[in-house]
Amino acid sequence: MMDDQTGEAAPLDDLPAYTGRDAHLADPPPPPCLHWVALYLVTLGWGGPQEGGWWYDSGELVTDPDLYARLGGYPAAFPTEDEACAYCARLNLQIASLNEGRRPKSSVASEGEYEVLVLEMPMLPQHWPGTPPRYE
Repeated sequence: MMDDQTGEAAPLDDLPAYTGRDAHLADPPPPPCLHWVALYLVTLGWGGPQEGGWWYDSGELVTDPDLYARLGGYPAAFPTEDEACAYCARLNLQIASLNEGRRPKSSVASEGEYEVLVLEMPMLPQHWPGTPPRYE
């Protein structure tokens, strides 16, 4: 940058502060999301045969009011993760009773395990993942 009066180069400390190249093109921040707490039946999905075979967790939202009554709570949304985690911890005190007699999800004969989860999303998903993961 040149000094207009003297025609000489301006000292570096006289230059305007750098605010980031293409800062005006940056993506806007994501909209704030709620922290959902809900009960899911979690099973293992077959991912594929790569490297001897791989599996991934998938979940279906539980909508049976009797199961939620046994947990002592219902699906809920919270503005902060701390509030959601505290509620999730309270519900998880009863999760063992829901899974009593169920085989672990890693078992070939498993029909899934119940898990209370905290998910940060705009809406409570009916199932997850939305699309199966890919091996890369």
